[in-house]
Order: sequence, then C-alpha cells, then structure tokens
Amino acid sequence: YNSKQGVRCHGASPKSDVSPESATQSAAAQLGLGEFKKVSMVSLGCAKNTVDGEVLLGDLARSGFNITHEDDEVQDAIVINTCGFVEEAKNESIEAILAAIQKKADGKTKKVVVTGCL
Repeated sequence: YNSKQGVRCHGASPKSDVSPESATQSAAAQLGLGEFKKVSMVSLGCAKNTVDGEVLLGDLARSGFNITHEDDEVQDAIVINTCGFVEEAKNESIEAILAAIQKKADGKTKKVVVTGCL
C-alpha cells in the first residue's frame, strides 16, 4: 500500500503531485469503504507489510473511520493485508480471508477487503 498513490506497488515511486489529503480520500475510495465507518485490519507477513498496514490505518483514521480490534464482535468492514512471500503468512492470509468471509456470512461484518501481495 502506498499512501500517496492509494495502491501498493513494489519498486514504483509515488507520484509527487498527489496531496496527502487526496491520498487519504483515495485510500478509502479504492478500498470501497465509503459508507463503512467501523473498520478492523489483519496485517500479515513481513515488516514492510506491517508498516503499510499502519499507514493505511492512519489514513483511514484521519478520514474519520473508527479503527477497531480484529477480535471485536462486529465491524462494518475487515481489511486483510495479505503476504505472498512468507510461506507461513500465505497460509495465515488464506485462513484470515476465510474467517472474515464467515463473519460476513454470519452478519458480523458487511464488507471484506483483501489487499497486499497474495
């Protein structure tokens, strides 16, 4: 995830003409979180993925989103920041996606967003 472009690009440099405000708005828009205000995140894998997830959460918090713990009973949306490079994290990513889909089926979340490199 690149907070200036609103996307995660390995090896690409961010556009310099994008303001932090528009980047924050585009992050929420790109994730399709417009009407969802209570959001949790599961971030898996390497340290870069952790930092990317923290940047994304900061952008969402500045946009007025309530950041909740992933174990909270109910959220509007769950963002899963996946990893495709660390073998154990690949399996954890798949498990987290399936668990989030089950939460959605149970009516405990409205939206599941998968991002990252899986």
